[in-house]
Amino acid sequence: MGYRQLTQTQRYQIHARYDLGMSRRQIAREHGIHNSTVSRELRRNATDSGYDPERAQSCSDHRRRTAWKRTKRLPSMIAAVVDRLREEWSPEQIEE
Repeated sequence: MGYRQLTQTQRYQIHARYDLGMSRRQIAREHGIHNSTVSRELRRNATDSGYDPERAQSCSDHRRRTAWKRTKRLPSMIAAVVDRLREEWSPEQIEE
């Protein structure tokens, strides 16, 4: 199946189907996602009144915005930076 984040539409569909009494496995099969994804989604975003897809999407958007972004560091770039540091270049000079 592979990893994909749930879309807002999927969250609303999960909510509607769960409210209709469908099992988590049925919902997962219908959406082509793993049943543990549905279980985790329902548990993670539970409120006193049940699953809230709007809150779930808001939290997901926030996590995505604030996530640490891994940058690609090529060995050739690392070597070039190390060489310039040995030559006593400043970080500002290296950045240019």
